Amino acid sequence: MAVLNSLTRKRPSSLALIAVTILSASAVCSAVLAPAAMSQPPPAQMVSKQMAAPMNEARTAAVAKDWATAKAKLEVAATFAKTPQDTLALEQLRYIVADGLGDAQGKVKSIEAVLATNLLAGEDLKKYKAGLAQAYLQAGDEKKAVVLTRAFVDEYGGTHAQYIGIANEALKANDGATAVIYANKAIESARTSGAKPPESYYRLQLKAFAQTKEMDKYYATIETLIAEYPKDEYWKELITGAQREPGYQAAASDVRLDVYRALAGAGVKLTPDEKANMASEALKRVLPAETVAIMQPLYASGELGGASDANAARHKSTFDEATNKAAVEKSGLAQEEKEVVAKGDAASLAALGEVYMARGDNAKAIDLIQKGLAKGIADAGKADIAKLHLGMAQYRSGQKDVARATWAEIKADNGSAMLARSWTLISKTQP
Repeated sequence: MAVLNSLTRKRPSSLALIAVTILSASAVCSAVLAPAAMSQPPPAQMVSKQMAAPMNEARTAAVAKDWATAKAKLEVAATFAKTPQDTLALEQLRYIVADGLGDAQGKVKSIEAVLATNLLAGEDLKKYKAGLAQAYLQAGDEKKAVVLTRAFVDEYGGTHAQYIGIANEALKANDGATAVIYANKAIESARTSGAKPPESYYRLQLKAFAQTKEMDKYYATIETLIAEYPKDEYWKELITGAQREPGYQAAASDVRLDVYRALAGAGVKLTPDEKANMASEALKRVLPAETVAIMQPLYASGELGGASDANAARHKSTFDEATNKAAVEKSGLAQEEKEVVAKGDAASLAALGEVYMARGDNAKAIDLIQKGLAKGIADAGKADIAKLHLGMAQYRSGQKDVARATWAEIKADNGSAMLARSWTLISKTQP
């Protein structure tokens, strides 16, 4: 199936989507910055008597941006530091000088020394913890900067940009569980702030769920993307999820056409060749009327004219065969219905119901498929495929709520449950 192959080729794995926007460590830490107050010389503080003179001289030099003199005076003052209060005053001013000199390692050292005094509290403590993450980033230690930023936002709360940055760093480290936590926080934080979560946040969330193999949540995110950023690629990812179900391959001949039907029902733009391949699948299901209904508009509009010669010949053969079989089917359908109803075979009743659905007679389709299900289709997987078709016929006849209730009953892992999930969303989003 060309359309289905086109959706899955070029993927490093069957679950991979388009690469998300990658955030650097600087983006992770961008909002955890040392407030401007940290860059201003602190007011004079009570320090040991011998420290006072060199500290005042260092402060005067720092105000004048004479960083070399300030640094030298602080080295003198350091020799007299005796108490935690001395260290606090000394290192606060050392941070300013290191900042002025562009000495990131010096800033790291000074902030860590300030925090080690355990004399800060409230906003002052928060200010220096924020500054430490930024200082490590400036010093080139991105890993440490991200760790500190994560600790900071866990303690004080963060922006949605910070949360998604942490999620991205976790994802790169193959820590999908952590990536899930922070991607969720990023999306919720964006919503709380009144902003629409960026599409890239959901894409990252998808990759995290794929990594943790939480596929129900993965597809729930796809559904959210469809609602907020409707694109064919998201519909395709949701609908072709049926192909990744454990029992799909064994039942492929029974549900392959239904993948196409769902794509069409979702309004996904299919190429003329893809539509022709869909028609071919309908003919394999012995549904010639559906084949004709798909291909006739293509010929009327000339859309198949651009196909290769080999494809054009194949498509023409399919169309001619379907046209002839549809005529024969129409002439004998009433008699076939009598025979099937009289025989009362459950699977045959459901199959004939699909024939009527393919011909656009949804009322008859509903009646026959319901009779088949009531008789009891022995194979549970085939019974769920019949329910999928029943829901489609109900939806097409305007019974949306009834259709959703029918689809909700489907549990098989042959692709029908995923397709039912897709049709449920289609029924809620399409006109």
